[in-house]
Amino acid sequence: MTDPRRFALRGAALSFDDDPFAVPTAAALRHEADAAVVIRDGCIEAFGPAARLLPTLPDDLPVTRYDNALILPGFIDAHVHYAQLPIVAAFGKSLLDRLEHYTFVVEQRFADPAFAAATAEAFLDECLRQGVTTAAVYGTVHPQSVTAFFAAAQGRGLRMIAGKVWMDRNAPPALLDTAQSACDDSKAAIERRHGRGRLAYAVTPRCAPTSSPEQLAAAGALLAAHPDVYLQTHLAETQDELAWVRRLYPEAVDYLDVYARHGLVGRRSVFGHGIHLPEDGWQRLHARRGRRAPTSNNPRRRTFPHGTPSGGRAVGRARHRRRRRHHAVDVRHHERGLQGRPPRGFRAQPGAGLLAGHARCGAGAAWTAASARWRRATTPTSSCSTSRPRRSCPGAFRSASRSRTCCRC
Repeated sequence: MTDPRRFALRGAALSFDDDPFAVPTAAALRHEADAAVVIRDGCIEAFGPAARLLPTLPDDLPVTRYDNALILPGFIDAHVHYAQLPIVAAFGKSLLDRLEHYTFVVEQRFADPAFAAATAEAFLDECLRQGVTTAAVYGTVHPQSVTAFFAAAQGRGLRMIAGKVWMDRNAPPALLDTAQSACDDSKAAIERRHGRGRLAYAVTPRCAPTSSPEQLAAAGALLAAHPDVYLQTHLAETQDELAWVRRLYPEAVDYLDVYARHGLVGRRSVFGHGIHLPEDGWQRLHARRGRRAPTSNNPRRRTFPHGTPSGGRAVGRARHRRRRRHHAVDVRHHERGLQGRPPRGFRAQPGAGLLAGHARCGAGAAWTAASARWRRATTPTSSCSTSRPRRSCPGAFRSASRSRTCCRC
């Protein structure tokens, strides 16, 4: 009798045997026009040409065909704020303008555990719909934002790295913590969640301007005490941000040096953006084996040293091959550190065509009942003159700090 926990997928498949930025593309890429992927207990047991693999399998093994699709490893997003799902596409003149008028406003709503849980469910449903099975995720300053996110991720058997945001200055009072409380909250979350299933914790100071030197030092001390956790923060996204950092940390050589002085640059450090990192900064980041998630929220193009263009939303290495061995390069997709081990006991189901790097994760419908609850939870009760759905109104979330509920309809 066939094991009910075992089945196969069949169709065109694309995978990687090596790093395409370190070896010739032809040597790294593996494409099978007609492949079979055998799955047992949620983990990939065998992969190869269907003509060779299928004859070795039991005749009654369930095989799901995808004749007009491409079976792929799951995608990895190395920098994403799940709390910003309610303000996707909100208008902002600049990074700092967007933070003040949208981001910090909506993040205050994550003090409500129900709102955090509903948003986490909707966010992860959308990740799966897009084929993202692993991500480095920012919560908010509220510990319950990370508790809700980890619970939702563990329920789906996903490999997620996340952390509570640290901010003790230059933010609304409702979003401020302290060096001690941020450290205590993060330490408690590490003990509860880090290494449980496929989850991992990231110490997450938002950026140098929103953390005091004392808070950055506390983050460095926590990393030193827990060397297997990650560090994620922002780096050199805009020129205005760089000028702000220079005013706040005049003793530092540059933005990266602020983090290095506090013990935050290492092989498990992932820096968001890095759009305006100078050449010697790339060299120092490379020497410390730091990682970078490229691109900016700003609607502009930036060329890196020696012609390296900023890429798309997906994570990748710096595109300019001639310099690839000399730069601090972007997050490696193939490293076990991000993709992690296969989930134990996670049951993959036939019927969806996306495969994680080591284990298949089912891609459900994007807007589930949980997402519907999130839409209801995020819809203000007062009326709005716009004809768009209230969730689409970028000004609808300013009510937390202003008396009016809509500003730019």
